Amino acid sequence: MEENDGSPPQVRVVFEGDMRKKFESVKRYYGLEKNADLIRLLVTLKYEDLKKEGRI
Repeated sequence: MEENDGSPPQVRVVFEGDMRKKFESVKRYYGLEKNADLIRLLVTLKYEDLKKEGRI
């Protein structure tokens, strides 16, 4: 795990092939236009799941 130096995390990922299809399908399912919005949503959904399970 990376240590946090106080700066906000930044992510740059290139999705190709099958992963691109999956990403676009999920983005379309949620009706999102921006890639960053999908990433934020997925992190939020997973965070809520982990919190309900008492893991965080």
